[in-house]
Amino acid sequence: MEGRSVLPPVLYPYGHQVAAMRIRSSKVTASHRTCIEEARVVVKTAERLPNVTKISLGPIKQIRRGAGRRRLKFGPATGGLRVSVRGTGALQEVYLYTKDPERTREAILEAF
Repeated sequence: MEGRSVLPPVLYPYGHQVAAMRIRSSKVTASHRTCIEEARVVVKTAERLPNVTKISLGPIKQIRRGAGRRRLKFGPATGGLRVSVRGTGALQEVYLYTKDPERTREAILEAF
């Protein structure tokens, strides 16, 4: 599959593993391109939206394994939208630079 490479699982203390993958796209910033599986849906949806100009992936943080279901939280950010993506065992923030945050939010919720 072009534009996606699967990395070996990230091993955290206490033996927890989180599946991570590297994203390559013209809209994703080059400083950090690794995302958790649940954040991939957000990134792929945002890539297809014409009003999203840039996607910035935050660091992956370990959370209690199995501590809840996957979910999204949205918040304002300078120039766009901050999306906190929670998966099984990991949390990652994705910053979307967009001209229309409300439409972007609706499209991501529909895809997630």
